[in-house]
Amino acid sequence: MADAQIIALDNRTVIAADGDDAEAFLQGLISNDMDRVGLGRAIYAALLTPQGKFLHDFFVAKIGGGIVLDCESSRAADLLKRLGMFKLRAKVELSE
Repeated sequence: MADAQIIALDNRTVIAADGDDAEAFLQGLISNDMDRVGLGRAIYAALLTPQGKFLHDFFVAKIGGGIVLDCESSRAADLLKRLGMFKLRAKVELSE
């Protein structure tokens, strides 16, 4: 993977989830297993309503010491707002 490159896409943005509870926080909300995320391995997941209807889709990866969600830039503010509604007392900081 030494020849990996990063290319900025105008229609994508990244939401960072940092903090002690970031992984457990996302585990309880998204449609995929956070245990499958690792350095060099991302997962595809979605945020659903309690009834199972689709709201957002994104890629989840661990970069450095934090977790990032790669999502559509036009919908990032809504995703950030919806994740923030479930934050409550979790030790997690969400930022675009």
